[in-house]
Amino acid sequence: MNVKTIIILLAGLFGTALTVLGTYLLIDNLIQPKGYFFEGLVLTGLGIALDIMVIIASSIGNTIVMFSDILKKQTEIHNEVISQAQKPSGGMGGFLENLMKGGGQGSVVIKDLDDPDSEPTEFPLGDGIQHISEIMRGGFGKKKEFQDMNIEELEKELAKAVKKDDFEKADEIKKEIQSRDKSNDDKKS
Repeated sequence: MNVKTIIILLAGLFGTALTVLGTYLLIDNLIQPKGYFFEGLVLTGLGIALDIMVIIASSIGNTIVMFSDILKKQTEIHNEVISQAQKPSGGMGGFLENLMKGGGQGSVVIKDLDDPDSEPTEFPLGDGIQHISEIMRGGFGKKKEFQDMNIEELEKELAKAVKKDDFEKADEIKKEIQSRDKSNDDKKS
């Protein structure tokens, strides 16, 4: 036991003793009036007040300790995320792999917040974690370059760009699609 716990226990015992003594004086004064009724009432009130203060102080202390533990754990997780994100080979994908080693139950849903029209993609944990890791290694929060996209993805991006009236981006995507079509035609010849 530490000193704080001993002090709290002694204060609780003292408050209980005051309550018992004051209650005794109240009951004794009601049976045989001796003029100590007020003193008994005051002692009982002080004892109850001291016990209530001990309970409140103990509850507040436990709450502070609990929040301190939560803060420590959050800080540890934050530091781990930062250290994993700064690793050139692992990145956030490596962090996810380490977090979910051995597969897991359920799934992870990822949505492109930059594109409100996009549909969320669900990845099952376990095998899907490899795919998520590859996405994260490509750059957490970075957009995929047109060269890294397949034809279907390019066509979707082209439709989005035209819908948003971003004709410069649409032109870049169109050129990328045409260059791939030319390279495919050259390979067939």
